[in-house]
Amino acid sequence: MARIRSLKSVNRRINRHDPVDSEYTIQTIKGENLINLITYGSDKCKTSGTKQTLLFDENIAYQLYKIFKSEYNFHD
Repeated sequence: MARIRSLKSVNRRINRHDPVDSEYTIQTIKGENLINLITYGSDKCKTSGTKQTLLFDENIAYQLYKIFKSEYNFHD
């Protein structure tokens, strides 16, 4: 599991990946709301189970919200 502590924009080429299933959990721990995002292997992957787990606090979630809103033209 990785708890994201910072985000910064970088200019790197990304490759399109196969779609995967994902789940999320929202939990309050010691008064802090956390979102846990869990991804699983693609259909091509021979092993099952969790592949990546990312933990977001309110600060990182807000930064992602602003990025999504800007990049995808989301409107409130």
